[in-house]
Amino acid sequence: NVDQSTITADSASTVGLVGIYLINGSDTNTITNNITNSNSSNGIYLTNSQYNALTGNTSNSAVGSGIMLFTGSNNNTVSGNSAGSNSDGIGLSGASRNTISNNVIGSDLNNGIALASNSNDNVLTGNRGRNILDGEDIKPEYKKLVDEVEAGDQSADDKQKTAKKKKAKVKVRSKRYQE
Repeated sequence: NVDQSTITADSASTVGLVGIYLINGSDTNTITNNITNSNSSNGIYLTNSQYNALTGNTSNSAVGSGIMLFTGSNNNTVSGNSAGSNSDGIGLSGASRNTISNNVIGSDLNNGIALASNSNDNVLTGNRGRNILDGEDIKPEYKKLVDEVEAGDQSADDKQKTAKKKKAKVKVRSKRYQE
């Protein structure tokens, strides 16, 4: 593991399974302005790693997720990244209390942002793209709100309502977690 380190302006493309991999207690790191294209698993992958900042990275054409937060990867910030042509743009599985904001998701095969088992209390705001939020643990009322925010052509009144919704943070909770 590695703590309090910075990986910046690096290219980790076609390097094997994962471009950048933080594992087992790699906490409080900054991963910024990197390119992780065409890896055979994930572009950037965190497991059991907390309080990391992933900003301004580009991850395209990974077989798995462009950015994946896996079991125990809690309290991370994923902001201002670009992910396209991956299986999922950004994936969370067993990852809670993360902030996912202002990312641009391209034409990913499955989901723009996928939340899976036990990914609780994540805050998603300002992300753009198609299929922006999906997964087995999305409550219908949150999915509906996100779908409304992503709506295309609208009247002037609807555009004003949508702008207000876009400013609101959407707090996503697992079906298993009840308020």
